[in-house]
Amino acid sequence: MRLSILQNDPVWEDKSASRPAIESALRSAALLPRTLCVLPEMCETGFTYRADTAAAGDSVDWFCSIARSFGIWVVAGAGERDSEGRARNSAFVCSPEGELVARYRKVQLFTPTGENRWYDAGDELVVVDIDGVKVAPLLCYDLRFPELFRAATRAGAEVFALGACWPAVRLHHWTALARARAIENQALMLAATRTGQEAKVRCAGGSLIVDWQGTVLAEADERPQVLCAEVDVDALRAWRRDFPILADMRETFFSDLPHVRYS
Repeated sequence: MRLSILQNDPVWEDKSASRPAIESALRSAALLPRTLCVLPEMCETGFTYRADTAAAGDSVDWFCSIARSFGIWVVAGAGERDSEGRARNSAFVCSPEGELVARYRKVQLFTPTGENRWYDAGDELVVVDIDGVKVAPLLCYDLRFPELFRAATRAGAEVFALGACWPAVRLHHWTALARARAIENQALMLAATRTGQEAKVRCAGGSLIVDWQGTVLAEADERPQVLCAEVDVDALRAWRRDFPILADMRETFFSDLPHVRYS
C-alpha cells in the first residue's frame, strides 16, 4: 500500500489562496496511482472558529477533483454545514475516480479553547474500504482519546488517517500519542498536521507515518512537504496474527461499540 502525507501551510481563512500550493505540492510529488494521501484538518483555512468561513465554498468538490486529477485517494479536512445547518469539523474521503466515498465528523471537539461553541460534535466513527484495506479517518484532538481508536480497531480498522492542526508547544505529545495509537492497535498511523502560523498559534509540522510496531517510516520537519512510504499490509496482518494481543481484549470491560459507519 502506497501512503503519503501532504503537510502544508494554509493561507489563513483563504481557501482560494491555499489551493495552488496544495496542487503544486501534489504535482511535484508525482504520487503513484491509488496512493492514499492524507491532508491536515481544515487544510485550506487553518483551524478557524469562524464556522461560516470554514464551511464556505466547494471544498468537497475540490478535494474530489484533485483526487481524480492525480489518480489518488485523498483524505482531507474542512468545515461544512450538515443537512440541518449545523457546523461540523469534518474529514472527507475521496476516491481516485473523484467520488466522495465517506465523511467523518470530528467526535472530540477541543473544548479548552471553545471549539464546541462553534461546531457540533459527530456521533459515529467511519471505516472505509480503500482498495481492500480498512481505513478510519479521525481528526486532531481525537488523538488524545484512545477509546476511539480502539473502537475503530474493533470494527476492523487497519489504518488510521488523522488530520490535525497541532500546536508546536505540544509537539512532543503529538509524536508520542501517534506512535502509541499505532502500537496499541497494531495499526498503521498517518498523522498529518499543518505547519506555519495561524492566528495566535504556531504549528511546527512534524507529520509522520508510523507502522504497527511504532517505527516511524517518514517524518516531516517544519517545512511544507510531502511524505511518502510503501508498506506491505499483509505484514501488518501477519503481526496481528502472530502476536494476537487484540484477541485478549476483555469484552466485559467495554461498553457497547460506538456506532460505526462502513463505506
